[in-house]
Amino acid sequence: MTPTSWGIRQLIYGYCTQLDTDAAMHIGNEFVPHDCDRVVVERIQSPSRARSELAGILSACKEGDKIIVRQLSDLSWRLPDLITTLESLSKRGIELVDLSSGLRLQDATAADLCSALAKHSQAVMQLRSVYNHLQTNKPVGRPSEISDEQWKDIKDDLVQGKSVKDAAEKWKVKPQAIYYRRRRDAEEAATSREQDPRQGDIEYYLKLLSQPRNVDSECSTLP
Repeated sequence: MTPTSWGIRQLIYGYCTQLDTDAAMHIGNEFVPHDCDRVVVERIQSPSRARSELAGILSACKEGDKIIVRQLSDLSWRLPDLITTLESLSKRGIELVDLSSGLRLQDATAADLCSALAKHSQAVMQLRSVYNHLQTNKPVGRPSEISDEQWKDIKDDLVQGKSVKDAAEKWKVKPQAIYYRRRRDAEEAATSREQDPRQGDIEYYLKLLSQPRNVDSECSTLP
């Protein structure tokens, strides 16, 4: 039964992400033993796009509520964004449970966080490989009418202040094709920025968390 605090019912949310739509129906069993009030499986269109379902859960949560995730990478692939979310949940008094590492945010030590963040970096590496494989093998939805050489010239015009409409007219392409290449470049850039954190990165971001901990000494054993 979901616990209550001063007559206010505390809710338990289960949340995970999924890259492969066809497999989404088969996940979620991990949350059954935790009596979740709501389980959300959110498909990731690309690493750079916002998780709208997660944003809804974070907005709805109140002090004393609990969010259970399969792994921390469900919250974000990017370490800075993940740390920001963890810090916000901690300050708001919302419990987070990571099933893959066993992390319980409200009771976590610095060593617990170091271990969980190391698992996060490993999970992101695996997810990135799967995502790249899916991108390589999926049918092409909208082939670009702009060649790579032509795109370089168009980008130069855009940087110099030319509008999309004017650039499209100059190079005799559709404006939609320019927007498409812009979006594709942004997604590729976001994926390339998903670098694996080094130990120093993890120690730095741990210091941003609100709990006072001796991070430097406890993180020294992180592989």
